[in-house]
Amino acid sequence: ERERERDRELDRSRLLHVQCVNESLLDVVKVAHDYRCWFVTNGNVAVLSNDWRLPGHRQRWLRSVQAEFHVRFEFDPRGCFHVSLPDAVSAHLSVQRPFGDAT
Repeated sequence: ERERERDRELDRSRLLHVQCVNESLLDVVKVAHDYRCWFVTNGNVAVLSNDWRLPGHRQRWLRSVQAEFHVRFEFDPRGCFHVSLPDAVSAHLSVQRPFGDAT
């Protein structure tokens, strides 16, 4: 039972949290690029793919991965949280891994 409970827990040590300090989402995209990881935001990151404030290599990266790395979320009128996972993220999360396996 304890092992089953651990499987449902979130390993917070494996998460990187970045609070966006500006309205443009530049910080979130920078960190996602640096770590080559998914990013979660309800902001419109498509506008950044041609934004002069984002270096060219990050613009190109964003254009190439946005469909598979951008995890969107929203709150409905009742305040319930809803997330929209790209297929690649959903497939990765559906794979059962032993507890503590970082792959």
